[in-house]
Amino acid sequence: MQTTVVELPHVSGELIEAWKDLACRAAEPNAFFEAEFVLAAARHLKSSSVYLAVFVEDGILKAALPVYSNRLWRGRGPRVVRSWVHRYCYLGTPMLDADQPLGALEGLLDELNHWSGRQRILAFALLGTGGPVESALNQATSTLRHEPVIGHSFERAVLYQDENGSALGGRVRREVSRLGRRLEREMGAPAVIVERSGEPAAIDDFLELEASGWKGANGTAMASTPEHAQFFRDVCADFARKGCLQLRSLEVSGRPVATKCNLISGNAVFCFKSAYDERYASSSPGFQLEVHDMECFAVEGRLWEDSCTDPYNSMINRLWPGRRTLANVLVPPSRSTKAVLRPILALRKWSKEPRTASEVADEFTTRH
Repeated sequence: MQTTVVELPHVSGELIEAWKDLACRAAEPNAFFEAEFVLAAARHLKSSSVYLAVFVEDGILKAALPVYSNRLWRGRGPRVVRSWVHRYCYLGTPMLDADQPLGALEGLLDELNHWSGRQRILAFALLGTGGPVESALNQATSTLRHEPVIGHSFERAVLYQDENGSALGGRVRREVSRLGRRLEREMGAPAVIVERSGEPAAIDDFLELEASGWKGANGTAMASTPEHAQFFRDVCADFARKGCLQLRSLEVSGRPVATKCNLISGNAVFCFKSAYDERYASSSPGFQLEVHDMECFAVEGRLWEDSCTDPYNSMINRLWPGRRTLANVLVPPSRSTKAVLRPILALRKWSKEPRTASEVADEFTTRH
């Protein structure tokens, strides 16, 4: 048995290949914790030391989780080892071997405890609940004197293959047809859907379109920060190289008016980024493209698609019938003391208070 924690981005080529192989047999897919995504983030996003915690057994990688360490609440409280959830990461479910998720997680937890010190708290941010990973976590921590503490949990829209047929009714299709005719009148030509994942120029077109709207005006578009734009380019190029990128565009006479970037992981699709030309907002080009994306999903044969949106996104919530729950989870040390437990127990009460959308995502997982 072998376990280790390696600083990013200084990961060996051999470990990267094992990491990619683990993604193909993960108990729960997570595009945001795949090697291509995490390594691009480590190269281009400003951060202090970030590490990859892994568990290897019989020469096979069984678990992988990017982590970092800081204080519990914005520089205060006890030290915490956290899963690395940054501004572009929308899911923090660890990558575990599907054949032995419990053993993989137990090995990972042992390594994290050994690396960080037994009095450190472990924090899993944006953990997908209701699946084999949460079940493994509950079993692995069942011997603790103090159960893991669930911080604020929330639901966001998901599209399941068996529900998709009822998601797009006649009313939605009529609305899309009406909006399509309006856009054609505005631009003087019909709109068409184009799949551009194989075109490097499409990545820069996306960045330009996003920056043309309110995100560019506020300085929050990816193109507003050169390092963030390069991160996006690297992620798209790496996922396209392995056939796991969807970059769809609603275009009129070759001009994009809406575009959407999805990442494929296992049997799931993760919506990463979208943008639209705000000058044609009255024709809702983003809505038109979203409906087309749903129609594509219906025939692609994958089991589910995660919207990765704000839980209060009214357009997505109206279109997508399914929901999945995510939660922030604190795991106390194996030998808990009152000093360590005091802030955790306080969190149990505090986390029940109402939260805005941004607070839900940032509760105790300070963006890194």
